Amino acid sequence: MSSSSNDDAGDDGEDVVQQESSTPVLLPEKPTKVGDYVVASWVADNGNLVRQGETVAMARLCTDKSSSSSNQETTAAVAVKHKRPNRRKRPSPAAAAVTKPPAANNEALKSIKLPSSSPMSDGNNKKEEVKEKGETDVSKKKEDSKKKDAELVPICAAATGILRIGDNAKSDPKSRCIGTIDPCWHPAVVGGMCVMCGQPRKASESSSSSPLDPAKNTNTRVTVSGGLTFTVSKQESVQMGKQNTERLRQLKKLSLILDLDATLLHTTKDPRATHRIGGRTDVRILLLAEGDPRNANNKVQHYVKLRPNVKEFFQSVMEQYEIGIYTAGVKEYAEQIAIVLARHMVGAQRDQGELDHLRFKVAQAEYRWNQQQNNNNNDNKKSEETTESKTDVDEQKQSTKSETKSEEEEESSEAKKRSAPDSEDKDEDEEPAPKKRKVTFSAGVKPAPKPSDNKKGDDAPPPPITAEEVQSLKDELEEAERLEKEAWKMRQRIFGGRIVTRTDVGDLGQHVKSLRRIDPSGGTMAAVVDDREDVWANAKDNNNDPNSRSSSRPGEPPQNVLYVKPYKWQPFEGFADVNNAAGVDLAKKESSKNGKDEKDDVQLIWTADILNRLHKRYYEQSDDGNLKPVPELLREMRENVLKGKKVVLSGIVPWNNTESKSRGPRQLEIRFVESLGGTLLKTVQPGTSFVIATRDDTDKVLTARRTPGCLVVKLSWLDECYRSISYRNPIKHLMAFGGRERNAERPPPGIDVDTARSVAAAPAPANRDEGGVANDEDDDDEDYDDFAAELESEF
Repeated sequence: MSSSSNDDAGDDGEDVVQQESSTPVLLPEKPTKVGDYVVASWVADNGNLVRQGETVAMARLCTDKSSSSSNQETTAAVAVKHKRPNRRKRPSPAAAAVTKPPAANNEALKSIKLPSSSPMSDGNNKKEEVKEKGETDVSKKKEDSKKKDAELVPICAAATGILRIGDNAKSDPKSRCIGTIDPCWHPAVVGGMCVMCGQPRKASESSSSSPLDPAKNTNTRVTVSGGLTFTVSKQESVQMGKQNTERLRQLKKLSLILDLDATLLHTTKDPRATHRIGGRTDVRILLLAEGDPRNANNKVQHYVKLRPNVKEFFQSVMEQYEIGIYTAGVKEYAEQIAIVLARHMVGAQRDQGELDHLRFKVAQAEYRWNQQQNNNNNDNKKSEETTESKTDVDEQKQSTKSETKSEEEEESSEAKKRSAPDSEDKDEDEEPAPKKRKVTFSAGVKPAPKPSDNKKGDDAPPPPITAEEVQSLKDELEEAERLEKEAWKMRQRIFGGRIVTRTDVGDLGQHVKSLRRIDPSGGTMAAVVDDREDVWANAKDNNNDPNSRSSSRPGEPPQNVLYVKPYKWQPFEGFADVNNAAGVDLAKKESSKNGKDEKDDVQLIWTADILNRLHKRYYEQSDDGNLKPVPELLREMRENVLKGKKVVLSGIVPWNNTESKSRGPRQLEIRFVESLGGTLLKTVQPGTSFVIATRDDTDKVLTARRTPGCLVVKLSWLDECYRSISYRNPIKHLMAFGGRERNAERPPPGIDVDTARSVAAAPAPANRDEGGVANDEDDDDEDYDDFAAELESEF
């Protein structure tokens, strides 16, 4: 095999892969002029790896006569059908009587020869004929197969590579080439070994004939669920991307990659959280192992607070997206969170620990019930035995008494007879002697207290359980297990096996997320939902071609990422987070106050709306082969939010940073404005739409208040526009003039102090708080418009 050198690649700097030439698979040469060799059968399949010297096909010599005879044989073989053998007829009763020998004359019958016309002889002859015929057919088949095998000629591979079966024989019958053997270009490498040819390949190894060329940065590392990471070539990654795209288009779906912490939930393992969760159903408790997993006593409680509207979010996007998880947590944590989300979807209120406790309670109740039944049966048996024994004793006592009484009567009668003469001599007035009293002596010790007199404590037996209580616990367990099965089905339906954690991609680091690592095509049909954009910007392979509209600047997150406001539950504030810290929240730059009420968090509703619009846009495109990828569609959606608006930043970035660099990363606020299609200005000019400020005493703010049509808004307005990819009502985010009495003493030029004081001291409308921030409870845009108009008229 010949290989081309690197010098032949050219000096144009293009990424051209030079591969070795293919080796043809040829038929044997013609031995005579009688006929040609044709392929009888293929031993190896198309696309399989073959070794040098390995048999890939079998050829046979084909002549005109042989071909016609072979065709006749094949047609005859097709025409002849297998016939079922004739069923042997049973002999008649007369014949059976003749053929049945008597038992006494067996030796005499041996010398007797049956006539040829007898039924027995006919049957034996037929059997022998069938047997001989079968043996003849088998021998003929063996001989034919030997002849055919002798006629077959093996075709061996001339090199090691991938077999490609061609159609040259059909297009050009005179051509001897029936296929080619392409050299293995090592499309994927796992554990330092090519998955196709098995040759050892190192990640740092560079080969001019292999697409896996790290020097040219054409290879891509891919991680799948379970932690398996393998390296694929650029061609293979493109092919994988095409296959994934075709599969998703057939399903009418897009791919969605979700982060967990501070995006869908807030998790902590601080034990103080136990006293703050109360009886909430959206706070879950997980038991996760820490340290040595073999130790069963190292499990720690984790408290998980689900974000508001998480159920509505999944219900809105699960039919349109193939959802996966990419988190900075460990594998066990991600798996537990996946089933927790599924339980919340089906309405199951019990987690694994609570379900195990319920199973224990049911088993304990059944055991107590069985013990009670056994004790009752034993008591009944004892009472019956006691009653029978008492009856026997009473009968024995009665018979004993009667016998004793009769004996005493007989003795007394005899004594009377003997003492009758003597009694006449005694004085009739003499009294009988008094009876002796029985005297008992005791030690004066009090009797021992009864067991029932003991004090009741912890060792007291539990109260008896009823059959209704046992059945109620069983019904409760049955319902809980039914919901648990539905939760596992829902978990498989939503996430499947698409879960990747930091333990799977440990080589990237804790603060890096690579889109190409989980999607070799670069996310052409994928959207990402995360509270941190910096982890995606830290990856070097997330940006596509710089000349493409779907690419982003180096150091900035890809266009696929949908930024969401970091979720922090107020009762968990101050507790340590389980995984990475949350992302940047622009709204918190304005005030040190904590977040709004729980019901005001509508971030997931906004994100679901973005994903629905994105899915609709993608599949509304004409299927002409030029479909715009997801990053480009999201970029267009963002640019339409503030298109044609002129924006000035005040008190946010220094003057020298307002002009963004050509290809470098921009400051967060500048990137937000430019990504949304707004035009960034240095100073307030006529036609300026918004001044985004953090203070109300800057020169830009004072100038903006004198400029018609220019609104001074807070940074929270820009944050909401970017997170929702929609134009939000700026009236809700207006910066109130003056604030209070201190700033009212310094009004803008052209406004007297009395007017400024009256405006600052005027009470705020019912649907606004003291700082001018809208309350969502009484949301009425007309009141805000009236307030803004009144404020401008006063100015």
